[in-house]
Amino acid sequence: MPHAAGDAHEYPIYGAHFRVVFPILDADGDMVTGAAGLDSERSIDCATFADCTNEATEIATGSGMYALDLTGAEMTGKIIPVIVKTSTAGAKTTPLTIYPRRLPVMVAGTAQAGAAGTITLNAVSVAQDDFYNGLFVLITNDDPAGVQYQCRRIVSYNGTTQVATVDSNWGTNPTIATTYSLLIPETV
Repeated sequence: MPHAAGDAHEYPIYGAHFRVVFPILDADGDMVTGAAGLDSERSIDCATFADCTNEATEIATGSGMYALDLTGAEMTGKIIPVIVKTSTAGAKTTPLTIYPRRLPVMVAGTAQAGAAGTITLNAVSVAQDDFYNGLFVLITNDDPAGVQYQCRRIVSYNGTTQVATVDSNWGTNPTIATTYSLLIPETV
């Protein structure tokens, strides 16, 4: 389940990979650089905390800002509390609360093809250019392995070829066996 820059959506989406960015602070409120022994844990709907699949990592050396990639499976709840602990002396545990949004599904299908920054929607997709622009494409199966839970916004759609260009490259490219749902964002 490779994560990519495209997993940093403007808001968390239910069942989609999500990259959250946050500082780690000390008791004085100063950012902690090079935090050691990071331990990222999450809860789904306030159940017992469990280790996250991925650990938080610092963004660039010495920035004090960290990123944590949550998997789509870890984003399948109404509320996702997260804590990031560190063994660095003086650093405080960082609490985060994430509320994934359940976006309405406009249509679902099986891709005809996929490439780094595109997905070819199914053959019965609308033939009008730009018809799906602004919608999210959420990958709903794991064929090929690692493709599931990726979500990207459609920035361009060719109605003749049914190719949707997405806002950033996939971590794993979809193929002819990949299923998807087109989600209606909150702003539409």
